[in-house]
Amino acid sequence: MAFKTTAFPALTLALTATLAAAFVMTGCSKNKDDNTQEAPTTWVEPVLPVLYDPNPLFLQASVDPVVFIWQQLPRPQSDVQRYEPYDDDMFFAMMPSRLSDAPSRMESYKIAAEATGRTPTIWLTGDDRALCGSITRLIDDAKRAGIDNILFEKTYRSTGIGNYSYGTSWCGVSEYPSYYDFKSDAKYARKIVTITILADDTIAWEKKSVSLEEFPEKLRDYTNKVGTENAAIVVEVDAKASYQPLRWVLDQMQRCVIPKVMVAPRKAE
Repeated sequence: MAFKTTAFPALTLALTATLAAAFVMTGCSKNKDDNTQEAPTTWVEPVLPVLYDPNPLFLQASVDPVVFIWQQLPRPQSDVQRYEPYDDDMFFAMMPSRLSDAPSRMESYKIAAEATGRTPTIWLTGDDRALCGSITRLIDDAKRAGIDNILFEKTYRSTGIGNYSYGTSWCGVSEYPSYYDFKSDAKYARKIVTITILADDTIAWEKKSVSLEEFPEKLRDYTNKVGTENAAIVVEVDAKASYQPLRWVLDQMQRCVIPKVMVAPRKAE
C-alpha cells in the first residue's frame, strides 16, 4: 500500500493558546428573583494546561540523515536562506543539518529556554522522504536532552520550509497530539492500544491489519469507550516505514481530539 500526499489532504489548523482558570462558587442567589449573588466562598486552585514555549524548536526529518532545524524567534540567520512574505505569513527556507547535530541543538535550546522561564518544547515532523527511524531517533534525542514537551505536527509541510503567521504563534500545528510515555504510567496499563506501522507502510491494530477505511472507525469506537482523555495509544513504527502513514495516523488522532500518543520503535519479532 503506497501512501501519497494527495491521499491525505492536509488540514489548515492553527492553535490559539488559551489559559483558563476554573473556580467553584458555593454561594448562590438568595431567591430566584434576585440577580445578585454572594461572593464566592470556595475557590479551587486553577489547573493550567502544559505551558508550551511559544517559540519552540522545530525539527523536520528528511531523507536520512538530513534534518531541518529552526526556531521561530529568535531566528538564527544561519538557519535561514531566504524568506518570502505571503499575506500575513512568512515562509523561510531552512538550511539542512544532520541528525547527529540535533542533540547539541536541543541541549542549547533547553538551556536558553529555561533561562528565560520558558518550558522547552519540540515541534516534530517529517517530509515525504523521511523514514520513521529518523522520527524515533529525534524523540529519543529530545528525551535525553530532558525535553518532555514534544508536539507532533500532522499536517503536510514542504521540505525545509518554516513558516510563521502574524495571527498565531502556532501556525500549522495542533495542540494534539503530544508525546506521552504510557508504558511508564500504571494507570493506563489496561487501556493501551497498540497500532503498528510496518516497513511496507501498512497499518495494524493490535497486530491485525486494518484498511484506511477501517482505522478511523476503530479509533472512534475505542475513544467512545474509554474517553479521549483516557485514550492510551502507542504507535510502534518500523524504522524503514515512511513518515506519511504515521502523519496520517496522527491526523486521525487529532480528529478524535486525542491529546496524547506514544510513538516508539517497533520491536523485532
